[in-house]
Amino acid sequence: MQQRYLDRLRTGGAPMRMPADCDLDWSGSERYRVDAILAAAVVGSAATVREGLAAIDRRWAPDELMAMTDPPDTEATLSSFARLRSLTERKGRPGR
Repeated sequence: MQQRYLDRLRTGGAPMRMPADCDLDWSGSERYRVDAILAAAVVGSAATVREGLAAIDRRWAPDELMAMTDPPDTEATLSSFARLRSLTERKGRPGR
């Protein structure tokens, strides 16, 4: 995730490339900015995401949440959103 956001930061929003398995070559400023972007990220298993969303709800009580998934293809993206929807609907509050 860090590499993908570093790439986006450097290219100004150009389509992200698939990450490579390597050490990142970044400045302190770039690392700070990427870490700040990912600080609000909820990533992981269904249980981890469910708890992360609950923590956001407890901390900020938002009126809405925006979700972004970053899989490599359309089918994986749709599957990711379907899984996210099933997690939020289990709470009995569609869309939250």
